[in-house]
Amino acid sequence: MNSEFKENGFIVIRNLFNKALCNSLYAVICKLKEHNLTRRSDLLVGDDVDGVYCTPPFDMVLDHKTKFLSEKCGIGLIPAYTYARIYKKGHTLKKHFDRSASEYNTTIHLGGKYKTLWPVWIESAKGEDFKCDMGIGDGLFFKGCEREHWREPFDRDGDKLHAQMFMSYVEKNGKYAEWAFDKRDSLSHNDPKHWKIIR
Repeated sequence: MNSEFKENGFIVIRNLFNKALCNSLYAVICKLKEHNLTRRSDLLVGDDVDGVYCTPPFDMVLDHKTKFLSEKCGIGLIPAYTYARIYKKGHTLKKHFDRSASEYNTTIHLGGKYKTLWPVWIESAKGEDFKCDMGIGDGLFFKGCEREHWREPFDRDGDKLHAQMFMSYVEKNGKYAEWAFDKRDSLSHNDPKHWKIIR
């Protein structure tokens, strides 16, 4: 296992996505929002948020990045699901641990409309609060069920929109392996019943 990841329970991966990929995924979620195809309720943020669960373009990236993240962190990973949000001015992400299907989680900044970076906070294995400033394309890979994480209010001058994508994995033959594909038949299989169990 990657020594930094083993020690802290998380690792920052700069430029996990290139700019072109971020622009494409940002355009996808904005278009879904424009056509009222996003989910408008989120237990961790509130009712006035736009989210998408396991949309095919996002799941394709999840699958594509599996090998890289497995090798980077020294863990045999299986894809579980993707989720993406568009945060708006005033939003806060509650301090929380992730559910079983996010045994290993990755949060990636896709873009937005703001003046300064909006950090993710995560508690290290030593109990220290770590501030992660994430530029477009940067990813934070972490033990979702073990490392508490959150965001302070997105409420500074110039803050309007902030898009974030999440790629969740479980360990092959690990204690949460049953959550592979988030218990769906396959990636991008977006059965409405699964909306009841996310976030």
